[in-house]
Amino acid sequence: MSAQTSSSAVLEGKVALVTGAGTGIGAAIARGMAAAGARLLLTGLRPEPLQAIADELDARAVPADIARDADLDLLFEACETHYGRLDVLVNNAGIGGVRRPLAQTSLVEWRQTIEVNLLGTIGCIQRALPLLERQGGAIVNIASRDGLIGNRPTRSDYVASKFALVGLTESLAQELGPQGVRVNSVCPGAVRTGMLAESVSRLAGELGQSEQSIWQTRYYDRTALGRAIEPEEVAAAVIFLASDAASSITGTHLKIDAGRF
Repeated sequence: MSAQTSSSAVLEGKVALVTGAGTGIGAAIARGMAAAGARLLLTGLRPEPLQAIADELDARAVPADIARDADLDLLFEACETHYGRLDVLVNNAGIGGVRRPLAQTSLVEWRQTIEVNLLGTIGCIQRALPLLERQGGAIVNIASRDGLIGNRPTRSDYVASKFALVGLTESLAQELGPQGVRVNSVCPGAVRTGMLAESVSRLAGELGQSEQSIWQTRYYDRTALGRAIEPEEVAAAVIFLASDAASSITGTHLKIDAGRF
């Protein structure tokens, strides 16, 4: 499957809500879904980039913090008011966590990661269900390779949140199947986003190495395909799982990591 999958109108007539849609993977998902024919409701923390994507795609933007119940209430009220239905929920919003050893991490910091990556997603799903169950639909959770393989020292809060999201996906697939709602996850490895590029640049400066060297040794050399993943490749997987082509697929985790080892 390639990023070009999104070019056909496989989501024609469907309404999709994408969280964390202003930049990076979320923006790529929004663009791909628009190209696939979906009508979009987009949300994210930062109003400016979110509105820019919405204007580009003729979509509706509602800035929201998914960790705040009041924001989620307004978001799903807007979905009901503006579209009157929801066919696809893409839970992409998340944070990277603390990046320190557990002994140096406070419970306050841990709670923040869990509140956004897990509880925020649950809040979205709870509010989406009355809309999704009307005609059936699909939920796609953006988890992580780190939610399948927990070999990430100093990132235990993030890893735990993504493992929980993977478990939630499997449990809800069984729970919601009888209501015609499919639940799957996409588990990316290293995706070439602006956020990752900034991290590479910062690490290169700290180690006195070139950015290309960091990309090569930390990412390319650790994958079977010798490269990072492009956001559009993640988007193509999301579009497939959201489409009728995946009508018999639920409770599945699609790992997209270029064969990372």
